[in-house]
Amino acid sequence: MDDHIVWAGDFKRHHLMWDKETDDRLFTTRALEDAGKLIEMLADLDLKMALPKRQPTLEHMVTKSCSCLDNMWCTAEIFDLIIRCEVDASLQLPATDHFPIATDINLPQVHSKPTTSYNFRVADWEAFKENLDIQLLKIPALQSITME
Repeated sequence: MDDHIVWAGDFKRHHLMWDKETDDRLFTTRALEDAGKLIEMLADLDLKMALPKRQPTLEHMVTKSCSCLDNMWCTAEIFDLIIRCEVDASLQLPATDHFPIATDINLPQVHSKPTTSYNFRVADWEAFKENLDIQLLKIPALQSITME
C-alpha cells in the first residue's frame, strides 16, 4: 500500500486492545461487537495503534472516571516516524472532557537547492542596450524561401 494514513479521533469504542483490562464494566457484548467493526476496518487498512494502550483520553465530567475513547492509528511507514504519541492533559481546553493526544512525527523533507535568478533591478541597462544593438547586427538578414 503506497498510501500513508493517520486516523485519529473520538471513536466511542471500548476494547481490550486499548482500554484497561480492569474496566470490565465497559466490555459489554454490544460494545465489543461495535469495536469489532472498527477493528475489522483497521485490519483491512493494515493500521497500527500509535497511542500506547491504556492511555486515558477522556475524563467523565460528573463521575471523573477515565476511559480510552480516543485513539490514533496509522500505516507502518508513518508509525516508524512517530517520535511521540501520548495524551497530554496539560493541553486540555476548558469545558471539555477529552484530553488531547500530542503527536510528533519526524517527516523527512526533501531540501531543494535554491535557484539563482538575475536581479534586473541592478542591471546596467545602457550597456545592455548597446550590447544588444551589436548582437542584433550580427543576425543575417531574412531571406525568402522559394520552392524550385
